[in-house]
Amino acid sequence: MLCFFAASLLDPGRPPKKLSQKASSPMTSLSIKYCEMCKASKPDRSHHCGRCQRCVLKMDHHCPWINNCVGWRNMKAFVLLCTYVYLFCANILGFSIYYIIVSDFFQHYGQYVATYTLIMIMDVLAIIIGLMLSLFIINHYYLIGRNLTAIEYWRARQQIAETSGIPQGFRSRWCPMCTPVLESPYDVGTFENFSQVFGRNPLLWPFPLPSGNGDGVDWQVNPSML
Repeated sequence: MLCFFAASLLDPGRPPKKLSQKASSPMTSLSIKYCEMCKASKPDRSHHCGRCQRCVLKMDHHCPWINNCVGWRNMKAFVLLCTYVYLFCANILGFSIYYIIVSDFFQHYGQYVATYTLIMIMDVLAIIIGLMLSLFIINHYYLIGRNLTAIEYWRARQQIAETSGIPQGFRSRWCPMCTPVLESPYDVGTFENFSQVFGRNPLLWPFPLPSGNGDGVDWQVNPSML
């Protein structure tokens, strides 16, 4: 529940009203753009959300389940929320299977119809939700490891399709790991990429605390891509 409230109530990040025209160091990137909708400047990796009617720092996507954008400040809470819901579904399924085996399900089904029917419904829901979340979670961890947002991934795939003239297939659209490796200018190593979202202390990674590095405006870039 804490992850849900953190993901839904935390502001994903607003671009500051005054942006410096220079990056904080030669190893960081700061490209000022202009949002026609907000009539204001916005930094790298910021995008305008049509539903929230505002720009979001390092916007990943708008999630209707939390009624909020997923961005720089609540990305960690959102990923943890999906992870814990998946583990909860796996836990329900595991305990249900254990209960069915221990209680001699088939011998006593007629005696406890309502209970066993409820258990089977819960198992089916847990399997469906768990399967849906599994691919979603794996893809998001992969994108975090590559320091890409969902928007950046989709735009990169679209550019590749337009350049090559080859339409995107189902796997390339929905599974980043099923596509050729996409180069990200913000990819500065797996641990550093994860620390930008989860923080530098791995002991705090499982908790929905805003512990990411940076300010959401100035982004460290890969030296090989400068």
